[in-house]
Amino acid sequence: VETTASIVTREALAHAGWLDRPRAAEACLMGAGRVAYLALEGPAANPNLSDLVTEAYRRMAKQPEVARHVFGVEAEAIIIGQGCSAATFPMPDHELSFLSAALAQPIIEWSRDGLPGGALTRIGVTDGKGGLTWQECDEPEWIIVPGSDPRTPTVRLHPRVDKAIAEDVARYRRVETGGVLVGRFSTIGNCFQVVDVLPAPVDSKRSRHEFVLGRKGLQAEAKRLAEASGGALQVLGTWHSHLKPSGPSTTDAVAGAILAFRQFVPALLLIHTPAGYRALIADARFESSLGA
Repeated sequence: VETTASIVTREALAHAGWLDRPRAAEACLMGAGRVAYLALEGPAANPNLSDLVTEAYRRMAKQPEVARHVFGVEAEAIIIGQGCSAATFPMPDHELSFLSAALAQPIIEWSRDGLPGGALTRIGVTDGKGGLTWQECDEPEWIIVPGSDPRTPTVRLHPRVDKAIAEDVARYRRVETGGVLVGRFSTIGNCFQVVDVLPAPVDSKRSRHEFVLGRKGLQAEAKRLAEASGGALQVLGTWHSHLKPSGPSTTDAVAGAILAFRQFVPALLLIHTPAGYRALIADARFESSLGA
């Protein structure tokens, strides 16, 4: 059970691989103690703790009051410890005890009765008057598009993303179509975690041999996304479809290079084909790699 609230510790634990790896859980407080967060990984760490918090960020960002606490500047950071110090925030002991007990109860039940069959997250929001409301969600397995070698980033897709892409492809069966991918890039895990899609702008162009992503309103939408999530979520790249099983085209490679120069993390171009997903990853050094 991870309770340090350290992002680095969470990422390292989530993406670590060892023989007979146990399922991990996380419990922490956010937003100066106004939000309690609990997560349990799925079997075989799919989804893992890093995936789960990325999905939780998406849910929190869609709730303005929760987002204000979690992603705002309300929490006054205090550095504690020496050497490898950590940051915390001040809160009364009675509130800390109340929230800690609420987080501990499910963990005690899992220890006594056994772990649930799948992953889950619980987000508890206080009302400032001693009340606590829980939002519990069962989390499905994610779709994983592995890289071509250990150095190539993996693409991890929430099933919601796969469903949205499949529906758009079915809507435009005779032409290529596409959209924008939303999530985060884990440097420690060397992976893209995609939790949502933005529809293609209205000025996008579709044909049998090419999809051209439009620009109308896209910058404003990307800015809104970043502000709502406090930068926790961002535009990772784009997706588009191919009518036949095929890898990235020369046009795709050029588009990847252009995207890579516009963001701090590698750029992801995800391709939906009748035979499954292909991925092109590019960074600002014009390096690219493929995954299937």
